[in-house]
Amino acid sequence: MPSTDSMASCRISSLISYGTTSFRRSSSGIRVRRFAMTSSGVYCALLMEPQPTASPRRTTEATNENGKRFAFMTCPCRSIARDLQSGAAVRRSDLRSDSKQRILRRTLFGQETVCSERPDLEAKRENLMFNKRLRAFAFFSLIGFAATGLTQEKLSGRDKKWMEKEVGPIITKQEIAMFQQISKDDRKLFKELFWMRRDFDRATKENEFKKGYEARVDVADKNFKIRGAKGSESDMGKIFLLLGNPSQQQRGRSADAAGLPGAGGGDGPGGPGGPGGANPAGDGAGVDAAQLNRGGGTSSTTWVYDPNPQMGIPDGLAVEFRNQGQFGMRLANGNDIAERLERVKERFITNPGINYARDEKGRLKKPDNKFDPNSPAKLLLASLRETGEISTDIDFTLSPVFFRSSAGQIFIPIDVVISDGLSGEDVTIFGSVENADGFEIYQFEEPATVSKTKGGKHAYELPLQFPPGLYTLYVGLLDESQVHGTQIIDLDVPDFDSGELKISSMLLFSEAEQTGDEMAQFGNAFLFGGYHFTPKREMVYTTKDQFSGVFNAYNFGVEGDKPELTVQVRFFKDGKKRGQTKEEPFMLQSAEVALTIFDIPLSLPNFKDPGVYRIEVHVMDKIKGERLKEEFELVIEG
Repeated sequence: MPSTDSMASCRISSLISYGTTSFRRSSSGIRVRRFAMTSSGVYCALLMEPQPTASPRRTTEATNENGKRFAFMTCPCRSIARDLQSGAAVRRSDLRSDSKQRILRRTLFGQETVCSERPDLEAKRENLMFNKRLRAFAFFSLIGFAATGLTQEKLSGRDKKWMEKEVGPIITKQEIAMFQQISKDDRKLFKELFWMRRDFDRATKENEFKKGYEARVDVADKNFKIRGAKGSESDMGKIFLLLGNPSQQQRGRSADAAGLPGAGGGDGPGGPGGPGGANPAGDGAGVDAAQLNRGGGTSSTTWVYDPNPQMGIPDGLAVEFRNQGQFGMRLANGNDIAERLERVKERFITNPGINYARDEKGRLKKPDNKFDPNSPAKLLLASLRETGEISTDIDFTLSPVFFRSSAGQIFIPIDVVISDGLSGEDVTIFGSVENADGFEIYQFEEPATVSKTKGGKHAYELPLQFPPGLYTLYVGLLDESQVHGTQIIDLDVPDFDSGELKISSMLLFSEAEQTGDEMAQFGNAFLFGGYHFTPKREMVYTTKDQFSGVFNAYNFGVEGDKPELTVQVRFFKDGKKRGQTKEEPFMLQSAEVALTIFDIPLSLPNFKDPGVYRIEVHVMDKIKGERLKEEFELVIEG
């Protein structure tokens, strides 16, 4: 066994004490991490680092120049701080905190080192990055935060079959994510809403879209059957269910040879698309399903679809299949055409106002049977989309943040802050979302009660969720006196799956409250892991406040199932550095998501001067060698 002298060199990384005090190296050379004073005024050693080469149990003493004695026992698995005079273990709750703490500045290698005053952020490391409130949040939110405030119950076999096979060819990515996230008790209602969103003639009792889709399933089952699967579940069957009969079929030719989008990822659809929702039973002209090649000795075949802006393929589309023997004709250029197929799926949604909204308990809301296409809110929305002219009679701003959700979706809680014009707190919030083609993919109209902020304004929280891409968001507020305000903003929804290190939006917050709510909803959108975060709406602080924020990291490097991902917050005033936090590790939520929370007290001496401060948040991935930096400005009032 190695001798005591060959062990670690008694390094003190953050030694906290009071007064001008010096410490001498302990006789055993045990590595000491921190000293502190108890509430009774007795010094103790705290958080000693256990040594793998230490004997099973060893008692060590240390004495400072004033005669104060310390004792601590170490073993391979833990370290215990004790007061030598009483022999009692020291609890962390007994430790004093004082803004005038002093830190030992140099490492001890046997020599005496004098402790001098250093008003540095490291003096309160425990409070700087993770205080007790936020540590509790972090522990209980490892799954909830990654799912961005939405629960997820395992799908039953029947529900999985419905999602993947029965409606798999036409269900959108957004709907897949929603179906996986909702309560199992709401999935029956979800299926009803799914078909209602596609019913292009709501004046009739029968859902013509559903009837037409089921007829097309029968055709696919008859003509595209492969070994071990129905024809509607084959690749050819799925494309047929979505796009119908192709304009022409080119046997033995690839999509490249066809010279249409889908060949090597050609240009996407251009220009605004027309109204969607065509009856899938009305296939029109083209190659009949019974004549389409299902193998027949051909190594490949390409279905060519003529340009059809109404369907979302204004430049046409070439879909290539290759013969895989007993597995039949398999889709060969699926990655190249995936985005275009998703846009076709969106075109079938003719009633975006039916939107899977939730009630105050987080349950799906039943559709309003008294749907009024000529309600005051819908007329205002139609005018806003047509003219692009906004109204500031009710003056408000929209502030979105972006977090990765599941199934390729991005969760987008939006903070709506109303500064002027309201006659009361009860309003109707309404809006619409258009994709890059100008096609409406989502619409909402909800009664709302806005809350009053500490700054005397009013606020409301709006939850959205979409795949990465460019969108236009139209939002309006209508109060009981029929005064309204409207806004239009562009949403550039980021793609967090690009491969390089990425971080979510940095959500700065003023409060974090455990509510138990897990599903984001209208009026309560900033929910993560059972906690509600109140966004920090003005970057003005006092020295009594905390500078608090939370965010995720994605696409980080991993070695041995562990990342080396750290965050550091730096502060500047008048161009001069005022301090920084330690490099703190992120908390790993899953193999793909890491979380960090900072909660920095502005009562530290670093912030004693009022004025404007610049904050830099540095994220460092030491495995991939990548760094990211976010900057903010805040004002500390005197």
